[in-house]
Amino acid sequence: MSGRICFYEDVPPLIKPELEARLLPYEYLIPPWCSHVWIGWQAGGSDNESAVAEVDTHYDYRWARITVYASWLEQADAAKQESLIHELLHISLAVLSDYARDTIKLLIPEDEAPKFRQQTVEQLRERCESVTQDLTLMILQGKSARAGMT
Repeated sequence: MSGRICFYEDVPPLIKPELEARLLPYEYLIPPWCSHVWIGWQAGGSDNESAVAEVDTHYDYRWARITVYASWLEQADAAKQESLIHELLHISLAVLSDYARDTIKLLIPEDEAPKFRQQTVEQLRERCESVTQDLTLMILQGKSARAGMT
């Protein structure tokens, strides 16, 4: 077991080894501010129907939690790896994206311009997801290129 990746007891024993095998090689993606990433399991689905995993960052307390949903098991091997790397990258990016979202909410009061605020927050969310996914694919492509060199 890694020093920074920890598992809640709710992670089924049959699934934990696969999660460890897919997460531990990418532990270097955890930013220095984050002392621990807790991995949890949710047998049910997410509010976001397409999500197979989600991350909650607690920058003030220096930890994060990735919740993996049962639908993750239905993914192809490559998609399983991609989704976990994606969530690890969200930990680094959350410091900036959370600040931007909170600033938008301060600058655009909900009662004054709700449509503008909603659109601005949605644009930020979309761009954060896009950059996270771009970085994920770059890491996976780099790993493939290095593997081909050996």
